Amino acid sequence: MSIQFTNDATTFLAANINASVTTITVVDASSFPTLAAGDHTYITLSTPTNDTKEIVKCTAIAGNTLTVIRAQEGTTAASFTIEDRAQIRITAQLFRDIMLAYASLNSYRYTATAGQTTFTGTDIHSATLAYLPNNIIVMLNGVGMGTVDYTATDGSSIVFNVGATLNDEITIVAFTAFGVSDHYKKSETDALLAGKVDDSQVLTNVPSGALFTDTAYTHPANHAISVITGLQAALDGKVDDSQVLTNVPSGALFTDTNTVYTHPSNHAISVITGLQAALDGKVDDSQVLTNVPSGALFTDTNTDTDTVYTHPSNHAISVISGLQAALDAKLDDSQVGTTANKLVALDGSAKLPAVDGSQLTGLVGGGPSLGTNSIVRTNSKVIAENITFSNQNGMTIGPITVNSGYTVTVDSGSTWVII
Repeated sequence: MSIQFTNDATTFLAANINASVTTITVVDASSFPTLAAGDHTYITLSTPTNDTKEIVKCTAIAGNTLTVIRAQEGTTAASFTIEDRAQIRITAQLFRDIMLAYASLNSYRYTATAGQTTFTGTDIHSATLAYLPNNIIVMLNGVGMGTVDYTATDGSSIVFNVGATLNDEITIVAFTAFGVSDHYKKSETDALLAGKVDDSQVLTNVPSGALFTDTAYTHPANHAISVITGLQAALDGKVDDSQVLTNVPSGALFTDTNTVYTHPSNHAISVITGLQAALDGKVDDSQVLTNVPSGALFTDTNTDTDTVYTHPSNHAISVISGLQAALDAKLDDSQVGTTANKLVALDGSAKLPAVDGSQLTGLVGGGPSLGTNSIVRTNSKVIAENITFSNQNGMTIGPITVNSGYTVTVDSGSTWVII
C-alpha cells in the first residue's frame, strides 16, 4: 500500500454528486496518477469560490471514474455540481503518508475525547500505536509537547499528565530503529584498492575460470568447447566427418535433399586451386608445331622474342626410342659385296651385279648350259635318283639311262618328253 501523486493534477466534475456517493465521474482523469491495487491519493473537491471544500481519499481510478472515501482530514461530506473542481493538493495527510512511505518513521493520529489522557491502540487511520521509548515526537494540535508533559515507556501507549480537550488532535511520530550499514574507512578502502591490478596492466579480458599461478598470466593454448560462446551450437549444426565420403569442393551445389553427395564428373578451372595460374605459365598448343622429344634441350634463354621452338635437324641414335636395338639386328655394310663371304645385293636395276659364276654354288634355276648367256642347255645322260612327276610336265634330251635301283614315276595328268 503506497501513496501516489502527480504534479498539476486537476479536472472538473462531469456530473452532480451528493454527500453520500463513493464514485465520482470527472471530465478528464489523465493527469491523475495510476493507482495499483492498494495504492491511494488525496483529492480536494471545491466550488469555484472555494467556499465549500472536501478532502476525499481516492483508492481507484478507472478511466474517468474515481472511487473515493469521503470526508477525510476533518472535512465534511458535501454535495457538488458539474464544473466544480477535483484537484490533488498538498494536505496534511498526504504529507504524512509520504513521510511514512519514504522515511524511517511511523505516524499515528488520534482525536481526543474530553479529558482523555491515555492514547493507545488503533488511531483514526486504523494504525496500531507502536514505538521505541525515547524515539518519538508527540504533538498536540500541531504543537510539540515536552517529555515532561507525558509518559511514554511501554512502547504501546502515551499518557498525558493533563487531560486533553474535546476534539484535540494528537499526532505521534515514532522513529523506527536503524543501524549503520557495513562501511569502510578511507584508509581501509585505500589498502584494499592497493592490492588490485590497475586497468592499464590488463592487456586482455581475463576469461572466466582462469587460474593465476603466478604474477604473469599465460593464456592456455587450448580451450574446452564449453568456454567458447556459441561453439557447441555451431558444431551441432554441422555434418559429422563420418557422413562425408569425399572432400566437397568449394562451390559444390546440393540440389536435392539426399544426404549422399554425388561428386561432379567435371569441374570448372576456377574451382581447382592454382590451376589457372599453372596453365597461364604453360605454352599454348598453337605455339608447338611438332611434338618435342624427350630430353630436348632449349638453349635459347630469350623468352621474350623466341617463343617458337626450332626442332634440330639431327638426333643422336640414343634419343630415338628402340633405334639402337633395331640397328643391332641389321647387317653392317661391310657384310655386303661381291667378294668371298659376303652377301650380294641387287643393283639399281634390281639385277645381280656381274660376278664369277663359277663361284656360285647351290643355285636352283635354269640348270647347266653352254655358251654365252647359256645359249645351249645341257642335261646329264644318267638318272641316279628317284624322280616323280606330280601334275607336272618335263623334257629331257636322250638317250637317257635310269640306273638300277632308281625309278622315274609319271603320275596321271603329268607328261615327260624325251627327245
